[in-house]
Amino acid sequence: MPSIIRRIATKACDTVMKAIQRYDLTPWEHAPETGRPIYGVYHVFCDKGWRKLVNDQINRLKASGLYGATTRLYVSCIVNDDGEADELRRIIGMDDKAELISVTTDAMKFEYPALEFIRAKSATEDCLFYYFHTKGISYYAGEKTDSHFLRLRRNIDAWRHMMEYFLFYKWNVAVNVLNEGYDTYGCYRLPPYPKKYYLYAGNFWWTRSEYVRKLPAFPEKRIATDRFIAEEWLYKAEPKDFSAFDSMADLYFVYMDEALYASRRLPAGKWLRFVIHFNWVKTRKHLFHFDYKSKRQLRFQALKQG
Repeated sequence: MPSIIRRIATKACDTVMKAIQRYDLTPWEHAPETGRPIYGVYHVFCDKGWRKLVNDQINRLKASGLYGATTRLYVSCIVNDDGEADELRRIIGMDDKAELISVTTDAMKFEYPALEFIRAKSATEDCLFYYFHTKGISYYAGEKTDSHFLRLRRNIDAWRHMMEYFLFYKWNVAVNVLNEGYDTYGCYRLPPYPKKYYLYAGNFWWTRSEYVRKLPAFPEKRIATDRFIAEEWLYKAEPKDFSAFDSMADLYFVYMDEALYASRRLPAGKWLRFVIHFNWVKTRKHLFHFDYKSKRQLRFQALKQG
């Protein structure tokens, strides 16, 4: 009985103290040695609202200083027509650094052209990669007034901004971490510890070409119908991984305020609101069997078709 009580107490403590986990990044925040080229790889799905999302991401990439340190930015895209590819070029500002590597109208290609490019380039060159995509584009489907939908989209935007903060604005940390011998860098690993991590949730990350060479080829038949293989692929060779920030919460349903990860000191009020909301979502799911994902997805699909 004492061991059961101890486990319950530990889990209860974790849901409070490990709801978010901030790490001291100062040892890696100095200007890095950039002896190897830095390549950005960006996947764009031109669904409704893509122009606004791409503009936001490219502006943040450039404002962070990472674009200036990037040797080349490679872009893959899924478009509805050639006109969208031309428009994408204009939005990105296709200078000498940016190059379209894949243009297709086949939405079932998912993120794989971009990831296959990383595999191919890693085979011939020692370099560093950062990878990002139009996270949440499916939820930009026109102007909606449904409060549940707007809350979901707000949560996803906040999640994306968190990933961009650590991917773009903490790029010095990423480069130094990889130069130090880590295989991957990102944030928000899942599933929560002590389970074994198998992805950076949201699929924004940095890696080294030496590690990519260890990763398996994509199973041709499975990737034709399964987009989620792309999210787990990076962990298939059991990397020495580095995470700049972690959370136990499902960020589709719990809002991640920027101050919780970017402020010098953790704001107590915002932290408490996050912990309460996270535990409320968790309680409804486990005690009352409320399936957030299926209910919200059904609502979203109905709104999208309406």
